[in-house]
Amino acid sequence: RGTNMKPQCEAGKENKNVVWRGYEDNKNTTCFEKSFYYDNATDTCKQLHYNGCDGNGNNFPSLSSCLDTCKVKLTPYDNKFLPVLEKYGANCSGEFTPPDHRSTVTRYIYNSTSEQCQRVIVGAGDKNFPAVRYCLHKCKPQNNGTDPRCSEPMDMGKGPVEGWKCHMDKEYNTVFCYKPQI
Repeated sequence: RGTNMKPQCEAGKENKNVVWRGYEDNKNTTCFEKSFYYDNATDTCKQLHYNGCDGNGNNFPSLSSCLDTCKVKLTPYDNKFLPVLEKYGANCSGEFTPPDHRSTVTRYIYNSTSEQCQRVIVGAGDKNFPAVRYCLHKCKPQNNGTDPRCSEPMDMGKGPVEGWKCHMDKEYNTVFCYKPQI
């Protein structure tokens, strides 16, 4: 059975970027999550051994969301993928289909006013860039303008309060937090 429970943090210290999953049984409430951070020096995303609360914006719920948001250099695969993007019409026009209330497709467009690549939620994303690095490569903006979270240092955060305990499980490579029922 799923739960929306998550570790109790000090007031104002919950990190909204973290996606918790969990369950309750007769003895405990248990939550778990995996986070990734962007390492600017190596242009890669690495797993973050998050402590449960606080931290900063350089905390992504998946490896793909971290790479799509922050990675700036193209990979060998990306170079092979560029012709596919061009075939589907990805370009630097900045045009995109506005989302409807159900849309959750994230893409990147070139904003000619701010001269940077910008993250948008779209209704249909085939003509937009799936990651910021494609937009940077194709449109060559004057202002790099990557997401400010990508420039923040890695921050493991702090532990929770109110009886919650967290630990990194090496077997599952996942942070688990639990609170015994009283």
